[in-house]
Amino acid sequence: MTHPPGKHILTVLDVESPGLTGFEVARRLRAQPETSGIPLIAATGYSPARRLDLALQHGLDAMVVRPCELDMLVEEIERLLARGPSQRPARPFGCGTA
Repeated sequence: MTHPPGKHILTVLDVESPGLTGFEVARRLRAQPETSGIPLIAATGYSPARRLDLALQHGLDAMVVRPCELDMLVEEIERLLARGPSQRPARPFGCGTA
């Protein structure tokens, strides 16, 4: 799959970043027409069960638990990009998730 150079196609957000959290960044991206449909992946060091509800509320498409195997992250990115901008439910993936 090829994408135009300079086109924002996907974002991975650290949901525990100090100050402006990944959840707030996701909310802002979803509110802008030009970024509302891009896939958003939440990265967390905590249990996904504690954060998945917040991820859903803020429009995130998937969640990865750090540390994560690179192959799993690449697979999830490819899955999200192949689906395109649609209604993608958030789901956890990565190390330590079932």
